[in-house]
Amino acid sequence: MIGIELFSGAGGLSLGAHSAGINVSHAVEISKAAAKTFELNNPSTTVINNDIRLIDPTELLVKTRPFVVFGGPPCQGFSTSNQRNRNRQNGNNWLFEEFLRFVQALKPELVVFENVAGITHTDGGFFRAELETRLSSLGYHVTTVVADASRCGVPQRRNRFFCAASKSKKLSFENLYDTDRPVTVEEAISDLPDLVVGNNDSELTYKQDARSEYATRMRGRLSACSGHLVTRNAPP
Repeated sequence: MIGIELFSGAGGLSLGAHSAGINVSHAVEISKAAAKTFELNNPSTTVINNDIRLIDPTELLVKTRPFVVFGGPPCQGFSTSNQRNRNRQNGNNWLFEEFLRFVQALKPELVVFENVAGITHTDGGFFRAELETRLSSLGYHVTTVVADASRCGVPQRRNRFFCAASKSKKLSFENLYDTDRPVTVEEAISDLPDLVVGNNDSELTYKQDARSEYATRMRGRLSACSGHLVTRNAPP
């Protein structure tokens, strides 16, 4: 199956798509840094670094069938931590219209829309209802869920809204969760190296063997990990 990601960022959803066997042919992202990151991690994907409002969907037309359009429009306006802009007056909240514009033009067999859980009740649930109604009017069977990441093997309590729409049948989230026992923070990071203020070595060896299935899966065959640069802050 071929996939197109809108509002791709650095490619988090595409990573999941690849894991599911989907070949992501195109990605659209306005941030230059995020688009560059996506390109480095997905060299076979055509990345369009531009404002989605200026893009003609036919530029991404996929001849291979079936294909899926997926993405997560800007979520700041739907976040519960952003009470001031959680309404219809916030222009960024209407970027989901661009997502629907691409769906209407490309007519994919499958559609997956992701956002923060706050979209379900922002402005009295207006945006969620509008999304579902519009997809239904385009001939899709629509299913939605608020997924708990901690029940999907992620060591973090984070809820996300997903809307899955199919031309052929109503999809199910019945077997969404892998486990009811969350991965603890200790299980996830207890093998990582200790850091000190001012550390300037990005790559450090693990301080001990992996102590959980999660940690084993994350490190694979690596004996060291990177990303450990620490600023030298003044003492309190």
